[in-house]
Amino acid sequence: MNNFSCTGNLGSTADVRQVGSTTLCTFSIAVKAGYGDKESTMWIRANLWGKKAESRLPEFLQKGALVGLTGELSINVFTNKDGVEKTSLEMRVGEVDLLGGKPKQDSQPVQRGQQEMYKTDEYQGNGDTVPF
Repeated sequence: MNNFSCTGNLGSTADVRQVGSTTLCTFSIAVKAGYGDKESTMWIRANLWGKKAESRLPEFLQKGALVGLTGELSINVFTNKDGVEKTSLEMRVGEVDLLGGKPKQDSQPVQRGQQEMYKTDEYQGNGDTVPF
């Protein structure tokens, strides 16, 4: 079974586009690994397909936002334009948890425990899974 979960910050704002008859939402997430002097950042390219990509969820996927993702992880090997073979991690996202992050200008801060979250008209980012 391929089931991967991670928490990290978005490195780019979500990009939504049509791929054939299906909607695709893509973004990158930076996940910290290790600790102390051995800490490093692992970048994962995330793909959200179909109805989840068509929902209001991509509006909340702004650069810097803290999210939790669960889905299927894969390794993509490709040759770049210079002819060098590269490897990247990609994730087909099944579930997104909004954990906080940068507020939109029209958002009002909401205190919840130790973490500051931001409320919008239809969704309060309180760490719950977004309903699709």
